[in-house]
Amino acid sequence: MIVLVINNGSTSSRFSIIDPEKNILLASGGAENIGTSSSYYKYENYRGNKEKVKVKIKNYDEALTMMMTQMMKKLFLIQMIFRISLI
Repeated sequence: MIVLVINNGSTSSRFSIIDPEKNILLASGGAENIGTSSSYYKYENYRGNKEKVKVKIKNYDEALTMMMTQMMKKLFLIQMIFRISLI
């Protein structure tokens, strides 16, 4: 089973995708400094590869939309590597 965890803070929205049965963090990331001029999106995969992109994120709707879009792109690769089924 693969679990998606979302944590919303005062100016951030973060996610983790984990496999609790295998104790593996598959991916994590999120939007930081939401609603400010220094907002950015970050992502880290299970191999430790990281990316950080400065992007204007006005509100939580934009942050969640960005996170879901990026997760779906990245999750396709994770799915292919780990041969997991998406429900």
